[in-house]
Amino acid sequence: MVPWLLIEFIWRRKHHNDIFGGIIDCLKNVSFDRAQRNPVQLTLNGPLAHGIPTWVGFRDDREMSSIIDMFLTNASLLSPRLDIASDLSLGSDHRLLTLSFSSAQSSASESSSATSDTTTHPRRLWNLSRLGEPDPCQLYQDTFRASAAPLLSQLKRLVQHPPSSRPPIDDLNASLNSIIYRSLDASVGDRPPRPSHWKKYWTQQLQDAAEYRNRCYRRWRRAFGIDKVYWWHQHQQANTSFRQAVIDAKRLSWQSFCKSLESDFTKAISKWK
Repeated sequence: MVPWLLIEFIWRRKHHNDIFGGIIDCLKNVSFDRAQRNPVQLTLNGPLAHGIPTWVGFRDDREMSSIIDMFLTNASLLSPRLDIASDLSLGSDHRLLTLSFSSAQSSASESSSATSDTTTHPRRLWNLSRLGEPDPCQLYQDTFRASAAPLLSQLKRLVQHPPSSRPPIDDLNASLNSIIYRSLDASVGDRPPRPSHWKKYWTQQLQDAAEYRNRCYRRWRRAFGIDKVYWWHQHQQANTSFRQAVIDAKRLSWQSFCKSLESDFTKAISKWK
């Protein structure tokens, strides 16, 4: 695992720091400058996003910005990239930060592991409720027992005759996972995962409201003078309307779900399983 850490500093006293290229707040009772002088640690905001604020607010009809969300690392990262979503409204004064990188350590371990299953979805789903039925459960046990026999023999040899060097723990773990996955596929079957954006209550009206909120936010970011005050209030109203619309849509979706269970007893029983 790459030893990197995301730290958010909520600081109170303001001072200028040339490392970040902007105004940052000072966390009380914590000496961040002393941590910066530690040769083992590196702050990625400076070289990757110099001068880009991570917090943007509007107080007393005046825009305020600061750099208070930072990435620290004590590892050497390959091809690091830090993206700050400055024009995206998420209902928060903090900006969305995305850090992507490769690590020499993880790249080496991945290339040396020949038995890892790279085709497996990061989160596979199976019809696990069927394991409560006698036939699928017995089929799973038989399939697992037959598939795990070679791995069990290998583990017994390692225990009886410990090698001089560390055994390939990652490869053994990948083999066990693969056996479990194949046994589930053969006995209960898998089902496709839902897309990350899937929501039953999400409608085109909500999508339009979210896009309008972002448009108001971008107009505020680019406005000057009195227009900045106007577009800030427009954004606030759009954000309030969008959040209320989401709450209403969730409530209607839940009511519709409850009514469907009342009208279809078979469907209700399947949900309880």
